[in-house]
Amino acid sequence: MPDKTTVTPATFAEEFRRNRAALLRDVERVPEVLIHTPPFDGGWSVAQTLAHVIAADAGFMGRVDRMLAHPGVDVPMIQAIADAPLQPSVGRTTRRQFVEQLKASEETTLQRMAKLTPADMTVTGKHPRFGVITVESVLKLLVEHVEEHRRQVVETAERVAAQPPPSAESLALAIERSLAAFMEAFARVPDARLHSAPKPGEWTPAQIAVHVAAAERGYLHNMSAVRATPGCPLGSVPDAANAPVAPDVPSLTRGQIVDRLAEARQTVLAYVAQLKPEEMRQYGVNPTRGLMSVEFMLRREASHPLEHRMQLLETLDLLAKGK
Repeated sequence: MPDKTTVTPATFAEEFRRNRAALLRDVERVPEVLIHTPPFDGGWSVAQTLAHVIAADAGFMGRVDRMLAHPGVDVPMIQAIADAPLQPSVGRTTRRQFVEQLKASEETTLQRMAKLTPADMTVTGKHPRFGVITVESVLKLLVEHVEEHRRQVVETAERVAAQPPPSAESLALAIERSLAAFMEAFARVPDARLHSAPKPGEWTPAQIAVHVAAAERGYLHNMSAVRATPGCPLGSVPDAANAPVAPDVPSLTRGQIVDRLAEARQTVLAYVAQLKPEEMRQYGVNPTRGLMSVEFMLRREASHPLEHRMQLLETLDLLAKGK
């Protein structure tokens, strides 16, 4: 960073622009097939790191706006920055989409920096950890934050590329636990709420469960295609989207839905058991998600029921409040 006596908003903007250009170059070098793979010894995936960087842009500039509007104001920790890497949508975002989001966020951030004046640099706020902070210190942190996570992206990509694919056994265990957690939540659904929606157009608990069962089987279709023809085009899984609105769903009993979930679990686990290590990184190409490896799809098999477990519990809470 330049000497403190020469720092202006324009100086920070130029440093931010250079750091973002370096980040984008390094992101483009990460193979798409590795973008969502976390290091086995812990830490964020490249995708999670990028989601954090994008959230930080808005978070830090929002802090600046708050300080300028109310000098001396308390500026709390920004929970959205910490939560961003954990959002379910991160696992569905392609490298191309991350690049587009990074560019859009950079443009917005630079537009906001361009409105700052040298006098704004000394405006203060009170941070719960760092005490009195200035607009200048927030901008300095934002610029350094981009470079810090650029290095993290490079290191993560190198670690993931060097590590062997996960074993079928470890992924099977993750899938089994995920489905068990969903089924445990589904068991809490009162019979009277099984086919009730919080409001028109939203899924009922039965529809959520039917979707989970169909999606778990649906990923097997794409994995089989990839194993047969590596690099093949992959479409969506229409059964997963259409299953909740099938005509028979409103008449399904709890037992029938549980049977579907149990059958899906048995089918998926049997399929995973016969996978070979060298097949884990074979991939196909989806028009919206980019490259999808067998490993990526298995990880989706494990995360998908947990996403809809949250949806199911939220639905039950809304139904209880609506009574």
